[in-house]
Amino acid sequence: MAQYSSGTQMNYPTNLDIVDYKIKVKQFGFAGLPNETEEFFAKQLNDRIITELNTKHHMNVNKLKKYICEFGHKFYDEMIKKIPEEVNETLDDEKKKEIYTRFVGDYFEAFAEFFLKTFDNDSRFGVKDYHPAIETEDMGVDGYGLCYNDTTGENKCVVQVKYRVDTMNEIEYSALARTFTQGVMEFGVNPNIDNCIILFSSCKGANYRAHNVLKNTLFEINDKKIDNEINNVQFWNEFVKLF
Repeated sequence: MAQYSSGTQMNYPTNLDIVDYKIKVKQFGFAGLPNETEEFFAKQLNDRIITELNTKHHMNVNKLKKYICEFGHKFYDEMIKKIPEEVNETLDDEKKKEIYTRFVGDYFEAFAEFFLKTFDNDSRFGVKDYHPAIETEDMGVDGYGLCYNDTTGENKCVVQVKYRVDTMNEIEYSALARTFTQGVMEFGVNPNIDNCIILFSSCKGANYRAHNVLKNTLFEINDKKIDNEINNVQFWNEFVKLF
């Protein structure tokens, strides 16, 4: 069990459901190619972060996003070379962009899962018993669990994971409205309890309209909250093991 200097203890997870699932159904690859390429670049990205911490002793969300983008482009370049010419010719620019966004999205969702499982039932992050919603159609919910202070097993919550390069970007109400609707209709969320819609984002968080409409149902884990916890070599060493 790892421990911060502040005395906070962390129980690191021993598996990542989203990684296990994607490997099992071979969704890591693109155009029918194997998933080893994405795993290779994910491991390289993790190694870069650990090197950064060991040499400069500092990691934050902006640096994390820089590395995610860098290795997302490397992944894209490698996959383009591997895609058969006859398949490549059928891909428009938008479809090719999905190669890059797939790596970025997969990595950040895996990071979110590790983070939320590490800080399970921590009041600062609002959720316990977190699981990625990997077997449902993505209509706004990326994960689900129980509200951190739940004692009955009935106060369910859902999580939306949003990766944004621009730290000042705000997540629009429309995106969170889908999370709210799917959470209530498919995941049994009680819309009358606080903090049942959780936004995990790499930017400043939800916009004014989202706050104004969702009020106390919305709980945010934004870049500043994440920053406070990831400047830690042990955190990344444990994350690396799960790839």
